[in-house]
Amino acid sequence: MKNILVRVLTVLYPLGFALAPILALYANNMGTFGLDVVRAPMLYAVLGTLAVLVAALQRLRNLRKAAVVTSYLAILFFSHGHFQRIAVDLGVPNWLAGWLLLVLGSALAVAGAVGVARANNVRLLTRLLSIAGVAMLSLPLLYVVTFEVATRRSARTALDSLAVAPLRVEPQSGALPDIYYIVLDGYGRQDVLLEHFGHDNSSFLEELASRGFHVAREAHSNYSQTALTMASVFNMDYVQNLVVTRPRFSDLGPLRERIRDNRVVGQLRKLGYTIVTFSSATDIVNLQSPDIHFQGRSLDEFRVGVLDLTPIPVLAGRLRTSTSLPLEPYRAHHANVQFKFEQLQKLRSYKRPFFVYAHFLCPHPPFVFDADGTFRDPRRAYTIRERDWIEGYREGYRRQVEFVNARLRETIDAILERSPTPPVIILQSDHGPASGWLDFWSRNKHWLTQEPEIIRERMAVLYALRVPGWDARPLGARTSPVNTFRLVMNACFGTQLELLPNHAYFSGYESPYNFVQVDALLDADPDESDRMLPESASQDAPEFSPQTAPEP
Repeated sequence: MKNILVRVLTVLYPLGFALAPILALYANNMGTFGLDVVRAPMLYAVLGTLAVLVAALQRLRNLRKAAVVTSYLAILFFSHGHFQRIAVDLGVPNWLAGWLLLVLGSALAVAGAVGVARANNVRLLTRLLSIAGVAMLSLPLLYVVTFEVATRRSARTALDSLAVAPLRVEPQSGALPDIYYIVLDGYGRQDVLLEHFGHDNSSFLEELASRGFHVAREAHSNYSQTALTMASVFNMDYVQNLVVTRPRFSDLGPLRERIRDNRVVGQLRKLGYTIVTFSSATDIVNLQSPDIHFQGRSLDEFRVGVLDLTPIPVLAGRLRTSTSLPLEPYRAHHANVQFKFEQLQKLRSYKRPFFVYAHFLCPHPPFVFDADGTFRDPRRAYTIRERDWIEGYREGYRRQVEFVNARLRETIDAILERSPTPPVIILQSDHGPASGWLDFWSRNKHWLTQEPEIIRERMAVLYALRVPGWDARPLGARTSPVNTFRLVMNACFGTQLELLPNHAYFSGYESPYNFVQVDALLDADPDESDRMLPESASQDAPEFSPQTAPEP
């Protein structure tokens, strides 16, 4: 019995070295992803580790030695990305660092395997590695379990504390229009693009107007972060009316739940709409159980992050063919954005009406597009965090705006041509660019700025709405995303949803719910805006008067 237990433990402890990096990656990003994202990477890690263990056992004919070799190879495999980032930080080009480490790692793997094979006794090494494997796995596992039990309970309470009642929308007679909701992450307003990036976007906006769009030229976001904006848009209300948390609460879990299961999609389902979605680089903006989902040509953000710990992207860059799935993270992102634009132009063979939701992480970093859409290799470790793109931000952002504009022209024309009933098309960004905010972060290493120009840049957004037969003139030049689907439902379904005031709330990444209301700053003349911002972010939740729409 004791021998059987020893054999089982000997087989299992190498799994600790394979699973610990995946759990650690999740632990470092909890609140951004749901727990389900770790399932597939962990399954592949288990199968791969067992395959290596079996191969090593066949070669060495000794279970202890096979387990030591497997553990050693797992450590080398999942350490590659960390050492590559260190080399890049020291000034080595990313591509060169990847190949040098691959060669070095291969040499170390061969040398280690040969050394273990020739060793007379590995009992002590086995014990040390088994303790290390268990410890490596236990630490992130304990952290994840603690977070899931404690923080998720708080998140559930934050949701349950407010009953978000569905709005009643009655089915209409006649053909209902298809609705395309296209979110362009970080796309700034015309005045911001001209002032901060030297890009005149007026011709593109005029083209939108000629295609029947109402362009709100003074639109601003309600929030400075993606998850906050999307939760607000999809529930047609302010986050303060959807989630109750402490200002210093940092978990985005409640926002994810409000996005996944939201008012807008719930009402459209009742009206008979087919819900069509696309894979996104950020898990938090995905909807729950769409009728049709296009995965595209890339992996999700978490799997890309796991791959980036390993030498697989380096090998994929060498072995990739034109027809294979791009496993290099940046090529995968490039392929997926292109795929979504292509697929949006082809939707015609599904049950109508449909609601199409496509979130593009563009012109937001990573900067992988030239203005003509060709791939630009950043030659750096994979990341989509804005703060990792401070160098060259303005140039890279401007190129991607030009690329997005060109693809949007093609996409809109194709949608209009193929739609049997004039469709509703919403072009909208969740927040503006971050050139000033990133400069601030690089100087101060925190996000709670009080500089008016930075806040104005971040809050000024693209907002273009095409609703056939709708008189948009009373709307004027100023609106905000919280009212988007109130406007659409009133225009298309005969509802009488009250439009909410266009408030704007700024918050830093450290405390996304610690809002500073900046309406006065956005309304003020730039020369006077320094006097309009509160001295500091509130330590308690801001006073907020809930305003929900009356039942139609």
